[in-house]
Amino acid sequence: MNFLSLITSVQRAHCPTSTSLWILSAGVEEKAGHLIKARSLLEKARQCNPGTAELWLEAVRVENRAGLRNVAQSLMAKGK
Repeated sequence: MNFLSLITSVQRAHCPTSTSLWILSAGVEEKAGHLIKARSLLEKARQCNPGTAELWLEAVRVENRAGLRNVAQSLMAKGK
């Protein structure tokens, strides 16, 4: 089992409200070049933790780092 699989299984089973684990998981995927997986994890995180501003902010940061300013702006508008 790799590191990300371990984090993901622990997170889903025991800590679905842990923002730090969601952000860590998305960051690992982003650094590996898996932008779609990072986005998916952050979307799932926002579903599990509605109203958590930190997750919205991280999603905006991911899009900004990917150079997708229009997507980042759209997320900011939705997150208000």
